[in-house]
Amino acid sequence: MPHPNQLALPVAVSRWIDQSQTMPDALAASRLDDKLALVTEAINIIASDEDELPVEFTGLSVIDLMSAQASLTIEIGTRRRFAEIEQRVMERAA
Repeated sequence: MPHPNQLALPVAVSRWIDQSQTMPDALAASRLDDKLALVTEAINIIASDEDELPVEFTGLSVIDLMSAQASLTIEIGTRRRFAEIEQRVMERAA
């Protein structure tokens, strides 16, 4: 039976992304960056074997974490790109 966190991480990532949909793109990218930093830190902890994982990451494999990292990275990149395009459109309209 999988650890509960293995089932919860994809749901958490989806929730983080869904919650960001109502935010301006630049703010959403910043907030998701914070979540990405947590996931990346957990990957680094597993890779270094130095410390224990924070409890919210217990039971997760590197593959679980890298999948979450990839999803967040794609969403952040997309939101940043949309923010850049929106800024250019506003500059041209001014």
